[in-house]
Amino acid sequence: MGLQQCRYSYYPESRVLTLAQQYRQHDLPADVLYLDIHYMDEYKVFTWNKQRFPDPKGLVQRLRSMGFRLALIYDLYKS
Repeated sequence: MGLQQCRYSYYPESRVLTLAQQYRQHDLPADVLYLDIHYMDEYKVFTWNKQRFPDPKGLVQRLRSMGFRLALIYDLYKS
């Protein structure tokens, strides 16, 4: 299962990448980073906030190259 790092929201994309780099820089074990609901566009499921996360596919690829998996939290919301 490995170590999974989760907290209420890492955003924007640059913050997520900085966190991942710091884990690797300090040789801390971590396998998964979680994104809470702030990656969503207006908190709609299966969407991405393009201002906070302009390149979701690239983010996943960069994290994968550092040995991370990305987990997304889905918080179904109805207004």
